[in-house]
Amino acid sequence: MTIMICDDELAIIEQTKEQILRYSIERNCELAIICCTTAQELLAAPFNYDILLIDIMLDDGMDGITIAKQLRSAGNKAIFCIVTSYKDRAIDGYEATVFRYLVKPLSGKALYQTLDAAIDTLSYDKKLISVKFKYQTNYVHVKDIIYVESYLRKRYIVTQSDRHPTTASWQELLRQFEDYPHFFSPKSTYLVNLVHVTAQSRLLLTMSDGTRIRFAEGKYEQFLVAFADFLDKGGLI
Repeated sequence: MTIMICDDELAIIEQTKEQILRYSIERNCELAIICCTTAQELLAAPFNYDILLIDIMLDDGMDGITIAKQLRSAGNKAIFCIVTSYKDRAIDGYEATVFRYLVKPLSGKALYQTLDAAIDTLSYDKKLISVKFKYQTNYVHVKDIIYVESYLRKRYIVTQSDRHPTTASWQELLRQFEDYPHFFSPKSTYLVNLVHVTAQSRLLLTMSDGTRIRFAEGKYEQFLVAFADFLDKGGLI
């Protein structure tokens, strides 16, 4: 996994590199670090990094959020983290899908929490789950699953493009998704991916494919807690 640091202060770059190296040792993970000091360097660089840490304002007058938007428009899929002293700029990062904002001076704790969340997100994007049906097994990306449903003694894993039947029991499916805390059960026959929740009321959840799922009694309050925790850990990946 590769991290790009873009900052016009060499001292900040060196400090951040040291923190990332300590993180890689403590977490026992291999991280490569590349650096640049100007917007032009960053915009010209290949998209060969997974995480970008970029200062909100560089010496050449370029704004970090504006640069992030340009990179996103060019097809850059990396996780973007903005290092800033301007907390009120957070809303401006919406179009660039900024993952986290880190406030200067950058603390080791904040950086560690951000890297933990970013690496979890990157791992999640690549994870597959097996879907057993009769004599064959298909594999589906976890991030593409909108919800899992049990209906008339049949079970389905639903994505935007397909509705996969499975011969796995409901209990087997629940065990399969135990490792994915961003899945929540609003009633006994559904398991929804919080990534794909687009709206909610006290009565209903609306999913990204338009499906509406009614909360069982007492589940709305549990959903609010689960969804707040999901957003606090990075959410909406």
